[in-house]
Amino acid sequence: MLLKNIKKFKALTNLSRRYFSNEPETKVIDAEEITIDMISKVKTSYKNLPEDISTFNNPKAGFEYTILGHEFQALDITLTHPQKVIARSGSLSYFSENISFTTTMHGNIQDSAGRLLSGSSAFLMEFHNTSELSPGKLMLTPQHPSKIIPINLEDYSQKLLCHKDSFICGDLALKVTGTYIVNPITGLGSGEGFILQQLKGSGVAFLAGGGVVVKRQLRENEEVYLIPGSLLALDPKVTFKMQFIKGIKNILFGEGLFFIKVTGPGDVFVQSLSFNKVLSNVSSSLKNTIRNKIMSGK
Repeated sequence: MLLKNIKKFKALTNLSRRYFSNEPETKVIDAEEITIDMISKVKTSYKNLPEDISTFNNPKAGFEYTILGHEFQALDITLTHPQKVIARSGSLSYFSENISFTTTMHGNIQDSAGRLLSGSSAFLMEFHNTSELSPGKLMLTPQHPSKIIPINLEDYSQKLLCHKDSFICGDLALKVTGTYIVNPITGLGSGEGFILQQLKGSGVAFLAGGGVVVKRQLRENEEVYLIPGSLLALDPKVTFKMQFIKGIKNILFGEGLFFIKVTGPGDVFVQSLSFNKVLSNVSSSLKNTIRNKIMSGK
């Protein structure tokens, strides 16, 4: 009996050291093996992470910038004379006294019409510093709670396709317009429209992505199927088309009518929570609440 109690005491002692020590045990595990319980108790060295998922760096733009916040981000910009930045109308939060701005078509009539068709404004804002002696600051914010992703167009042959609501701002050399992704009937059936924004030129563009944003690096002929609205941006080398979802139950009670099929090689930026998806969920919840109140007579 005494021997049994001694063994139990030793086991409890070892267990308490493991759970309450300042130096918990170190263990190397695969990413797939991580559990919530292990995160707080084990110093983890990750290995075997997927090679096609990468984090985002901060490429050098034609101006100094800092991305503020974590979940709901904002872009803090510093301009020295004669630096300039173009931005989507309605994105300005504040600016210092030596910052001036003008509303411009920024491109030809076709570029402005493309932006208008994509759901954005036909005009862009152009900010510049009027003082040669001191820098000026301004802060730009997305149209909805988002993460801000900087992308250098030089990495994509000076051309990038992106979600119609994603562009925030960029270098002055950028041109922002719209482009068709597919025939209008298919695009409208997807619930996200049939227009993407097209960015051309040199410099860095800043995009707003909802939820978690992931960059997938597709290999030659590798295929990925996206839910409409989850596509944030893609390399123009990537081919894409809309595909019907098979099965009546899948259409009526699943994810809708279409998927977007993208085929590599090239990069695809995926957002987990588009603003349209948020609006759809809120609208559905509101309708249910109103219907329940009417049914209950309250």
